[in-house]
Amino acid sequence: MLTPAVEEGLALVRTQTDRLLADLRALAPAQWQVPTVCAPWPVAAVAAHLAVGAEYFSAAIRRALSGEQDPGRTAAEREAVIAQLVAQGPTAIIEALASAADRFELTIRSVPPLKLDTPALHNHGPRPIRWFVVHRLGEVVVHRWDIGAAIGRPAPPDEDAAAFLVPTLLEVNLPVWYTRGPRGRGRLRLVVRERSPRAWLLDADGERLRAIWHGEGGAPRVDLGAPDLVLVLYGRLSLPELAAAGRLQAHGAGAIELFASLLGPP
Repeated sequence: MLTPAVEEGLALVRTQTDRLLADLRALAPAQWQVPTVCAPWPVAAVAAHLAVGAEYFSAAIRRALSGEQDPGRTAAEREAVIAQLVAQGPTAIIEALASAADRFELTIRSVPPLKLDTPALHNHGPRPIRWFVVHRLGEVVVHRWDIGAAIGRPAPPDEDAAAFLVPTLLEVNLPVWYTRGPRGRGRLRLVVRERSPRAWLLDADGERLRAIWHGEGGAPRVDLGAPDLVLVLYGRLSLPELAAAGRLQAHGAGAIELFASLLGPP
C-alpha cells in the first residue's frame, strides 16, 4: 500500500493525463503541427515527449529497485525515439501516451512503501522514487498548457493539482533551478493564495536558495495563486504580466524584481 501523498499524486496524474488525452483526441490534423513554446517542438512532439518520458521514468524506477546504475537512454536517443513516434502520426502518439501512463502508474504501485525514497536516475541527477510522481504531474500539467496555448486555448493548471505541486517545486526544484539563473540575493516572503493560504520564505545568498515553509522574518512579499505560481516557476508566465493583470500583488520595494532574480530555467 502506498503512502497517502503518493496515492493523491497518482490520482492527480491520472486525472490530468485523461484530460490531456481528451484534448489530443479533439485536435484537428493541422493542429498537431502548430509550433509550441517548447521550440523546436510542434504539438505532436510535445505529446510524444510525454509518452517517451513516462516510459523513461518507469524504466529508471525499475532499474533503481533492481540496483542497476545504468542511466538508460541518452538525451539524443530519447530525441530519436520521439521523432520516430511523431512520424507514426497522431493515433500512434495518443495510444503510446495512454499506454505509457498506465505503465507508469503500475510501476509506482509496485514499489514497496519503504522503497519510495530509493534514488532513481533522472537526467538532472538521482531523485527519490516518490519525486517522480510529482515531476510527472508537473510535466503533464505544464505541457497540457503548452499544447492549449499553441492552439489558442491554454488550460490553466487545476487548483488541486497546482496545490499538490507547489511544495516540491519550491522546496526541492527551485533550489536547483536557482543555480541556473541570475542567482539573486535576498529574502522574499511568498504567499500562495489557496483555499487555505500557505507561505514560504525564500532565502538566497548567491550560492544557494532555501524555501522555508512558514519561515519568519521581515521581507518583501509577493502574493499569487498556486496555478499562476506553477506556470511562473516553469517559465510560462512572467511576473510583470501577472501584476499588470491583477493576479499578483507585491508588497515592499523591489519585491517583483527580487522574485525574478531567484528564478532559473527548469
